[in-house]
Amino acid sequence: MKENPNKQKYTRVPLPIRVPQELKDELAEAAKAKGISRTAEAEQRLKNKPVMLTPELLVNLQDKANVRYQELMNDQPDEADRILKEVYQLWKSLS
Repeated sequence: MKENPNKQKYTRVPLPIRVPQELKDELAEAAKAKGISRTAEAEQRLKNKPVMLTPELLVNLQDKANVRYQELMNDQPDEADRILKEVYQLWKSLS
């Protein structure tokens, strides 16, 4: 298992929480795929997702992405597609 690349020198304290078994399994699978510990995976998620993703937030983002897509589709089709793909990935992560 490789070391967490985001690991910093700081005091680590236990934070016992109860989560659904599905979430524990998801964390374990993601950590295994990345070659890091389940704790490191959970820590990365906590640090990198400070804003909870909600359907309302994604609807707003989707509206803005659609407008931007219309602006870019003629001049920069690759960038326009990339924007829509990123929003699609966010929708997938919500479900």
